[in-house]
Amino acid sequence: MTRSDEGANLYARLKQLVETMPQLQGGFTQPPETLLWLGRAHAAVNEVNLNHGMDSSKFAHAMDNLGKAAPLGKIASNEIPAILYRALAAAERNAPVGASSGFIAVGNSFDALTIIGKVLAAAETDVLLVDPYLDANALSEFATQMREGVQVRLLADERDVKPGFPPAVAAWIRQWDSRRPLQARLSPPKSIHDRFIQIDRSEIWLLSQSLNAFAARAPATVNKADPDVTARKMPAYEDLWGAAKPLT
Repeated sequence: MTRSDEGANLYARLKQLVETMPQLQGGFTQPPETLLWLGRAHAAVNEVNLNHGMDSSKFAHAMDNLGKAAPLGKIASNEIPAILYRALAAAERNAPVGASSGFIAVGNSFDALTIIGKVLAAAETDVLLVDPYLDANALSEFATQMREGVQVRLLADERDVKPGFPPAVAAWIRQWDSRRPLQARLSPPKSIHDRFIQIDRSEIWLLSQSLNAFAARAPATVNKADPDVTARKMPAYEDLWGAAKPLT
């Protein structure tokens, strides 16, 4: 593995650790899954080696204090995320170009708009956006970033779709018509298990959260699916699209 590959791998692991961070509460015995997460997080922080290993030592100390009564347990529950985010920022800085482009920190709505916008703007002919919880934001914030003439297809769950979505679709079609062609369909309840953007029927970008509150309450990622995942999802969701009910 090259140094570049190692940097990308470390950054990806830290992103996943941030995304799966458990609720850390000081003063309590931690469940086994939290202890496992803590061990993996400490190993990753140790690899980053910030401040000549001082952050790794602080992380280990906080792990030991997490189960203790206040104030030590409370302090530890705040120190652990802070150290992990420092490690993530350092790994992001050292990751190869492109490896870090899909991570969005909590509350960074402009970053989300920029990163997803770049994916959508690359489309030349067709975009299929799959998200069971679609709302008006999918159109007002994201779909407007696609070039005119690109066919936009939106697939949501008929039970989970948000109330503001149908009127937003109708308004879009009235305003743009064939300049920005759009179709929306609703799939049967619980038939959609993913959130992604398919570009030109050739590549898929996986979304870790729904677009209605992307990165609003937790870190989010936008990552290009590998060829095997793309090869499986694309025909499956084209079938779902074909069987879904058009939104009129």
